[in-house]
Amino acid sequence: MKDGGDAIDDGGQRSTLMSPLVNAMMGYSMLCILAYAVFCHVEDVDQITAIYIIVQIVTTIGYGDITPKLPQTRIFVMCFVIVTLVVLAYVLNLVVQKVTEREETFLMELVESTGNIAEAQSSLREQRVSKERRRLFTASMLFFCALLFGTLFYAASEPCSCSYGMTTIKGCSSVDYDTCIATDGEQKTLVNAMYFSVITLTTVGFGDFTPQTHLGRWVGIFWMIFGVTATANWIGAMSSFLFERAHGGGCFCRLLCSARGREQGRGGSKTPRLCLLWQCIIAWPNVVGRISWRVFWGDVAANFKLSTNHSSEPATVCTPRAFAHTLS
Repeated sequence: MKDGGDAIDDGGQRSTLMSPLVNAMMGYSMLCILAYAVFCHVEDVDQITAIYIIVQIVTTIGYGDITPKLPQTRIFVMCFVIVTLVVLAYVLNLVVQKVTEREETFLMELVESTGNIAEAQSSLREQRVSKERRRLFTASMLFFCALLFGTLFYAASEPCSCSYGMTTIKGCSSVDYDTCIATDGEQKTLVNAMYFSVITLTTVGFGDFTPQTHLGRWVGIFWMIFGVTATANWIGAMSSFLFERAHGGGCFCRLLCSARGREQGRGGSKTPRLCLLWQCIIAWPNVVGRISWRVFWGDVAANFKLSTNHSSEPATVCTPRAFAHTLS
């Protein structure tokens, strides 16, 4: 009965989380359909271009190659951009909330099974490190696949283009490649295509290189959505691997610690202050985000020091005492 009750509770939590997410996405989808109609019928652009503009707004790339021309459309776009940012922030907040709840639930289960908060924290940290490595590998593969695809596809499909519609390059002729270059067509060499791909996937969106052909924009609609998502995931995984690493400071911090340790020699037992300060800075968002949880476990966890290190060396976890030590 207990298991059944837990299953019902988990289902209820999942339903509670998914309901606002589904409602938000359905409402935003209707707004995107309205935006499509506005661009097609008010701005009088073709269907591909309308979707192309919407994807630029949703992914926040903003090339600037196609922009609203009419006052009423600009008013609509202002509202659409603001709503887009609010919805994206809301969705990200729900995802972070779900991840945090899963981690805290898992830690509580470990505490109940082991009966030792330090052992549970150590086990959780080991699993997170292993998970971060797998996540970094997968995220790197997806990111470099998106980057490689964009580079090769646009270098091959748009070596030189005069574009069409609202973005037609005046005086350009696309009779052949040499004529296109001679008449100032947009040339995408391998280097230019890679540059364009990086600028697009990182949502910088300078706009000096953009998809120019019907095929390029059709493919770009899906490539931008997938690529921007893959890039955001890769940046998060890489930053976590280099700087956080299960809130222990990551690879960068371990190099910093070892360098400072060699300078100070092996005689001292204290953690180098520079490294400890770095760990506190990295872990501070996590401390603030879970302050209520840490206060609840404060007495059990020995003043927030959730570590299995029983030597004379202080724990390398960012705690209020450790943070004060770095400033003293």
